[in-house]
Amino acid sequence: MDYKQSLTTRKADLSLDENGVLTGSVGLFFKGVPAMVRREAAEGMDASARKALLQAELTGVLRGASEVEVLNSPDWNGADAPLVAQLRLRVALSALQRKQLAQQVFQAGETALFPASTRANAIDFRYPWQEADEVRVGLPADIQVEKLAPDDSLSIGYARYRIRHKQEDPHKLYSRRDLIIGTGLVLSDKYKDTKDFFDKIHTDDNQPTVLQPSPSATVTK
Repeated sequence: MDYKQSLTTRKADLSLDENGVLTGSVGLFFKGVPAMVRREAAEGMDASARKALLQAELTGVLRGASEVEVLNSPDWNGADAPLVAQLRLRVALSALQRKQLAQQVFQAGETALFPASTRANAIDFRYPWQEADEVRVGLPADIQVEKLAPDDSLSIGYARYRIRHKQEDPHKLYSRRDLIIGTGLVLSDKYKDTKDFFDKIHTDDNQPTVLQPSPSATVTK
């Protein structure tokens, strides 16, 4: 199986207000095995339970008090069609999170994937897969960017990772994250390389963009 046949794409278009609340829309797109897995999990559920399943998909990766609302009725019965969901999101950030904004909202609540220093068994990824995430965040007029989160590119024999950040205008941030896993199984003798790779990904995903009040806002206050 090729990784291109199992794709997860998540897109967020958010705004940060002066009270540290992120609100906006999120689109979830699952193709191939990721769509099949979610359809199997939802089999036999009513519409309300399926909405709760999608809400949990998003709240499970967020950091902070969050509210998620499903806006559409995804095609749960299509065997080969992608599974597409549209949601509305509201997340209340702490004071520190407002200053150090994690643009990778879909990884904000994740822990390190391989915490153990050694491993005796092979790593079973189940199948090759690909993730592609895009996040836009609009900033309040009285906030400016002090330092963007750093970009990075990583690769090992079976996997590639790339993360990019940019400031589209003085009050609009954009990030793009791509992760490709090209195999379903990694033998235990490759564990150290795999752990180092995913530890670095975890570090990169949590690098914040640093925000500060604009000079005009400071003077006004």
